[in-house]
Amino acid sequence: MLMFAPLRSVVVSLCTVALALVAAPAAYAQVYSNNAAITIPTVGTAAPYPSTITVSGAPVAPAGLKVRLQNFSHSFPSDLAILLVAPSGQGFQLLNGNGGNTAVSGLFITISSNASTPIPAALTSGIFAPAGGNSSFSPPANAIPRAASLAALATGNLNGQWRLFVIDDAEGDSGTIAGGWELEFESAPVPTTPAAPFAFTYQGRLDGGVTNGTIDARFSVFSSATGNSTANSVTIPVTLTGLTVTDRLFSATVDFGRPLPTDVKTWLQVEIASPAGSAFVPLTPRQPITVAPLAGGASSLSSTTLLPAGNTVISGPQGILQTGSLTLRAPGASSSDGSGSLGGLLRLVAGNANTASNPPTVGASANNDVHIVAGDNVYLGANSAGWNGNIQFFAGDNQPERMRIVGDNGFVGIGTTSPGQALDVRGSIALGTTGELRAASGEENLRMLRGTLNANGTIFVGSGFTASRTGTGTYVVNFNTAFSSVPTITFTPQAASLYVFVTSTTASSVTLNVRNTFNAATDAPLNFIAIGPR
Repeated sequence: MLMFAPLRSVVVSLCTVALALVAAPAAYAQVYSNNAAITIPTVGTAAPYPSTITVSGAPVAPAGLKVRLQNFSHSFPSDLAILLVAPSGQGFQLLNGNGGNTAVSGLFITISSNASTPIPAALTSGIFAPAGGNSSFSPPANAIPRAASLAALATGNLNGQWRLFVIDDAEGDSGTIAGGWELEFESAPVPTTPAAPFAFTYQGRLDGGVTNGTIDARFSVFSSATGNSTANSVTIPVTLTGLTVTDRLFSATVDFGRPLPTDVKTWLQVEIASPAGSAFVPLTPRQPITVAPLAGGASSLSSTTLLPAGNTVISGPQGILQTGSLTLRAPGASSSDGSGSLGGLLRLVAGNANTASNPPTVGASANNDVHIVAGDNVYLGANSAGWNGNIQFFAGDNQPERMRIVGDNGFVGIGTTSPGQALDVRGSIALGTTGELRAASGEENLRMLRGTLNANGTIFVGSGFTASRTGTGTYVVNFNTAFSSVPTITFTPQAASLYVFVTSTTASSVTLNVRNTFNAATDAPLNFIAIGPR
């Protein structure tokens, strides 16, 4: 059995065998808490006023409603009036100047719609019926309509903000609700047979507290072994009340209403109130919850795992994709991958990847990348850092990355690890049924410019070049990016009676002269096309 460390002399042990207990079904409850202290002044409204709890996922028709005041102290309890207000806008008074004139300290008081015991004249811890009444409260509570009973508040839509208004109506005494308050919706008794697929049976033993009698138990699931923040809470706490204890042994059927997650590590927290109605005591440490993997081949994926032959579906143990890398390796491939990647990395590998004498490592910040690797001794070269949700493709023995889809912008790079366009290809693109055409529609890897010049040498149409008029009828065109060798250039005057003579052509510029039918230099607009190798 797994033992919890003792806390306030109450210990629970998980048993690996069923316990033969005869116990009445326990009540099932959903609990919502605000553990911030409520400070009660010598007279007037408490701080905060009101204290609020926001409820979501409440049951549709609970069998009961409870309000628990935690660690309550006051030097004159009869000074107090407490009003609970539901999201519907209706309220009901829990305390109304009752509780006596004797100072109390550290009480845990539960006001229940199903309780029949009135609040005692000398206030103690326990479960009591609400007082009711119509005490005068400070705004905004003074205008709140009153329901017929506490149970009436537990009807309709229970999701939303619940408010607790606390006032002290007489001078001279003060107090506090140091542990805040809880709101509990109780449903019908849980059957002794677990309700598949979400329920499970918790069996334990008390090493302190009640030996034979009844206790309450509260169960919660967290994504942290110690954290209590909202971000760590996986389920809404559920409370089982009136559990029967026989010779220190008890059994409880727990149902959180949904399956527990399998993609993160989780811990079960158990709190015990022994005897029933007393303060809940959390048991430490929390119990880690182990879930079954989806395939036997995934019994351990903390490092690279050899998969069996054939079609295999696997799921890594919870948390593995959050803190390490998961490699799916084809049968027969080497299992000596030692990349040691740091974060959320999924790698699909076919081949003896990273088995060179000095195997490369994944970048220093591998954040949620996907690697598809086919080949031996693939490597990342100089581009091994700053990864951010990319999909990267490797292929071939001793070859670098072949293609990348960038996570930040969706750009696809072929031949480059930093594409600057939606599709960035470094290299030629072959088209046609036999690849006979390049992307520039020619069998050569060509580049083309076109333009129109005004008679004064300025550019009328086109880009990628500059132009100037250096004399009558003489023009110079300079290419912003030079061709790799001398291009082919065609000039066409816009007047039919004119002729163009190219006097000089280089990879970066061309000089030409325009003449008329009398061979005289003439200024005139003209068109040109330049085609040449990249």
